[in-house]
Amino acid sequence: MYNNRPIIVGQEDLKRLENFLANDVTASSEKPNLQSLLRKLDTATIVEPDEIPSDVVTLDSTMRLSVSRSGYDDLNTLVIPEKAAIAAYHLSVLAPIGIAIFECYVGDKVRWPMRGAFQIHIKDVLHQPERGGVVP
Repeated sequence: MYNNRPIIVGQEDLKRLENFLANDVTASSEKPNLQSLLRKLDTATIVEPDEIPSDVVTLDSTMRLSVSRSGYDDLNTLVIPEKAAIAAYHLSVLAPIGIAIFECYVGDKVRWPMRGAFQIHIKDVLHQPERGGVVP
């Protein structure tokens, strides 16, 4: 559920994703997810980093997620695939969960179909690079 809000992607995130994809270093396990991410990017409005609302999940954002199945809240950071590390709670933007939450807003509940359907609730964005004027 995206609450009918527009998908907004910062120019810097778009450049980073395009550079990553141009290098074709996508793991074979993530290639099927690539089309989902590209569809999301195709429908997005591209904006300057300072135009991104502070409650949107961008690359390198740290957010508090609640998973309906477990009921637990976790802090996770959304990263490009080469920086992903599940043990460190760094989620790849090309993983199904990463695609689901990328560019969502605080308060959104996203249905995630892996291993049976359940919802991920984006409870808070604790760190967003664009919020502080820091763009990776």
